Amino acid sequence: AAVRDTILGRTVAIRVVTQGMDDPAQRARALDLVQPYTALTHQHVATLFEAGEQRGSIYLVYEFISGEKLNAALAGQPMNLRRALDLASQLADALADAHALGLVHGAVTASGVIVTPKGHAKILDFGLSACLPEGGGEELEKLQAADRQAARIELIGRSRVAYAAPEQLLGRKPDHRADLFALGALLQEMVTGRHAFSGRTPLDIGVQVLQSRPPVPSALNAGVPPAIDRITAKALAKKPA
Repeated sequence: AAVRDTILGRTVAIRVVTQGMDDPAQRARALDLVQPYTALTHQHVATLFEAGEQRGSIYLVYEFISGEKLNAALAGQPMNLRRALDLASQLADALADAHALGLVHGAVTASGVIVTPKGHAKILDFGLSACLPEGGGEELEKLQAADRQAARIELIGRSRVAYAAPEQLLGRKPDHRADLFALGALLQEMVTGRHAFSGRTPLDIGVQVLQSRPPVPSALNAGVPPAIDRITAKALAKKPA
């Protein structure tokens, strides 16, 4: 939600996390995990100004960014190649700075990137994934392995699963390479106008992420040079290594 900071006289965006925050110890742990993200300042990142606790929840206060979400800018059509590569380079630079600080986003998506009126990309919600409960809770752990994987994919949801690295869908803790997988999926989408992975349901998409290799971008857009094919193939590899 966008609100007005009356003390500093600026508009900010607030994220509130209530899931799994009933336990004071869990809230304290979440704050410890998210606090390092306030050190990340980059021209292509929405800055996290503050994180705190109130009424049994955690709140995160971010720089408010006006503009168009990347998924809306795409609207199922390939971008001008030069513009797509410029935006991808901006995102890569932001992720490189975050990773140099040991910070992982863990949930980069087309709807989580804003393109400003001046054409600058801004990654939203750095630190949000870090303070969310891991795994999916005790109920998820009681399920059989196959059912647990399906339930995990459903929890991740349609908007995120197409950009989630295979290791995330398998329940492993993501590192910086998961962000590079998401960046590869975004680049593929920007230059072709199509998701790298698609399906009727989140589970269908998740199966594609885990098992299928998407077509190279140049097969879908003849204007894409072979170098982009190599970049997306490496970023979208099934194994983190």
